[in-house]
Amino acid sequence: MSPAQHRSSKLDHWLRPEHRNPWPLFQDALARPYGRTLTIDHFLTDEALATIDASFAKRTFTPDNEGLPYDSRSSLVSAGDELGEFFHDREWIEWLHAALGQSLPDRFGVITSARMNPKEALGFWPHVDDLPGIPRRIAVLIYLTPEWRAEDGGLLQLWQELPAAEALGEPLRWADQLHRRLDVLDHQRELYLELGGPWYLPKTHLRLIDQIIPMRNRAVLFALHPERMIHSVTPSRGRERYAILQWIS
Repeated sequence: MSPAQHRSSKLDHWLRPEHRNPWPLFQDALARPYGRTLTIDHFLTDEALATIDASFAKRTFTPDNEGLPYDSRSSLVSAGDELGEFFHDREWIEWLHAALGQSLPDRFGVITSARMNPKEALGFWPHVDDLPGIPRRIAVLIYLTPEWRAEDGGLLQLWQELPAAEALGEPLRWADQLHRRLDVLDHQRELYLELGGPWYLPKTHLRLIDQIIPMRNRAVLFALHPERMIHSVTPSRGRERYAILQWIS
């Protein structure tokens, strides 16, 4: 999508005017010191937020990520429902690729879900979304809970991978953290641990480079290549958290 081709009726309805042209956002993504990521505040229009709120109110959320150290519930968004009509639309997919400077392939897959984390969510272990057998190129988070504060937890953390050293000792292990509150994420700025999920556990030395508060109408976009976007989520404190999660493969 060229800068002159950024407008469409669906983008006009869903994205606030200052975000409909992806070109300035792409320039911001290029300037990031580590990976192509974008954090965009006041992202969606009031009309779009009202559509999302109404959709969330009637959805049934079921547990997902069972067996992982992350407690959440989700509702899959199909291409034909009121959210899928935008989030599965090609113009939105083109906009995402343009904003992150990614080439749009001839064929691509889209998975979108409405997600809810409980009041005392345990947090999410540092991991990558692009895994062997589950290729993903772009990740999108749009946060929805009103008046969320840093002290409510649920912070999205971005980590930089450092050279591992034997002197670091034994790593923190994924299996040891199952069903436990990940308070270590609130306090440590460097971690030596097993990264990822139960089938992908390299020992990794990490340094925290950013923390993002999940404020309402804040969007976070990741290009998952060429660098591994290692991220985690801190535990929550007393409030349910709602978001839209999307992967493009």
